[in-house]
Amino acid sequence: MINFRFDCFVHYGIKKEFGYKKLLDRISDTEDAKESLIYSYGRSFNGFAAKLSDEEVETFSGIWPESESFSDKGFGPPPAKWKELAKLTTTLPATTGRKVKGANYFGLAEGLARGGVPEARIAVYKSCWLGAGCYAADILAAFDDAIADGIDLISVSIGKPTVQYWEEPVAIGSFHAMKHGILTSASSGNYGPERAVIQNYLPWSLTVAASSIDRKFMSHLVLGNGQTFMGSVVNAFELNGTPFPLIWGGDATNFSGNYISPTSKYCIPGALNMNKVEGKIVLCKDRSDGSGAFMANGAGVIMPSQPFDNFALPFPLPTTIISTKDISKVLEYIRSSNEEIQDITAPYAASFSSRGPNPITPDILKPDHTAPGVNILAAWTPLAPASVYKEYTRSTKYYIDSGTLMACPHASGVAAYVKATHPSWSPAAIKSALMTIDYIDFLCKQGYNTSTIRLVTGEQSVRKSTKAGRGWDINYPSLSLAIEDGQKISGIFTRTVTNVGSPNSTYHAKIDKPDSLNITVEPSVLSFSAVGDKKIFIVNVKGKHITQVPIVSGSISWIDGVHVGEIEAILPRCGIGAMNVV
Repeated sequence: MINFRFDCFVHYGIKKEFGYKKLLDRISDTEDAKESLIYSYGRSFNGFAAKLSDEEVETFSGIWPESESFSDKGFGPPPAKWKELAKLTTTLPATTGRKVKGANYFGLAEGLARGGVPEARIAVYKSCWLGAGCYAADILAAFDDAIADGIDLISVSIGKPTVQYWEEPVAIGSFHAMKHGILTSASSGNYGPERAVIQNYLPWSLTVAASSIDRKFMSHLVLGNGQTFMGSVVNAFELNGTPFPLIWGGDATNFSGNYISPTSKYCIPGALNMNKVEGKIVLCKDRSDGSGAFMANGAGVIMPSQPFDNFALPFPLPTTIISTKDISKVLEYIRSSNEEIQDITAPYAASFSSRGPNPITPDILKPDHTAPGVNILAAWTPLAPASVYKEYTRSTKYYIDSGTLMACPHASGVAAYVKATHPSWSPAAIKSALMTIDYIDFLCKQGYNTSTIRLVTGEQSVRKSTKAGRGWDINYPSLSLAIEDGQKISGIFTRTVTNVGSPNSTYHAKIDKPDSLNITVEPSVLSFSAVGDKKIFIVNVKGKHITQVPIVSGSISWIDGVHVGEIEAILPRCGIGAMNVV
């Protein structure tokens, strides 16, 4: 068993009486939610006890402890260092789920399900509220509790819009976690493919983007005239080749509901005439959750794809999603079948995964890593809907989902294995293979003054603000250079590395670069004589004047014949070698 603690911030658990009342107000039938509250705990741990009806209890979701993926069989007692609040034995599927044979989503993606670290323990801290979002006070309280409880790793899949570091609660909380030797792994957000929409862009956190895996879900659409189209969708229904009549949403207007044809063609809920739609496949003008056709008793739905789609979603009825061009070719009759195929081009960045550059500090490359986040099978509570339509009543023990919310725990699992193998490594050492960074000096060079630095770090030391430095001054395991239009490419990067491999080892630099860049490394050979031995090297990057040039990338690899320590330039790549940037 891996004897360490792993924590995740998700929408489970209860914290603070402020939260109890808001939650009970939403689910309790009593006039005053306080009447149903029996106890409120807040000294040794946070929680509450309340009298609820069976119907009220069913409105809770969250972790489903009955799932095989959450079994704590054979775990034994919690580690001695855990505080009372932390003595939980539940797991989360993508990170720590136990091995379960035959897991599937209505017959799709069947196989062995397991998390990244099945032997790990996990505790959950509440920081978000259903319908109300994530308050800074709750996020900071969750970080504060987690740090006090002696955790080893934090995984957080929430984010805020672009603000300065001292205004961002995850930035402040994760900085203090880092000071206590705790790495924070955070999702990059789902706002791609536009640029500079990344969340959790903090230099001291591990920012995780989503990438695809070698699994695609496809659906064949065959018209009565023999035309065949292929769409991308998680189709958990088998029509067995049965033909169904097809109807255009604009021809099935619910006039009694005061809708008109230009509206009903979008198949929004209530806009379709049930008498015309029932038993038919509905062709829609726009993408939705399928609820409009479902509520009108449609037999299925055809919807147009959106730009950059490269992931599939589950819907509440037989569905296919095809190109806008092909939508116009769909005429009369349809039959569909399910197909799961191998994607030989994987992995690649998911379209929805938030891109950099870092909106606050462009010279710090973000995101740091990518991890599987497309079409991921994960344990699911049967109380939650089994499709993107939230009112859908069909239940499942496993669900297929996509997002950086799924990618972040995969990267957290990798970090957990590193932490288990090297329990003395710092958060920075884990992060890159890895690094110890003067983050306060970094903030000073970004122009932060004493008061704004204190908002992040909590330290009382006085620092002078200076604009003399750039983001590349930080000892980061990647090199990122932001160049304004019309300027020459020019940057000098100094990095310190620490040997964590063989005591006596020699590494040679290998440079992979585009022709437009001139890159030198001095020295080009690093020789170590002991574990923990440190060496400094300098990277000089030069290039011509540029205007409207897209992002370019390359890498520097330190090779000793067995291990490879990589420094990524411009774009990140996952990899752990025997030499760390420290």
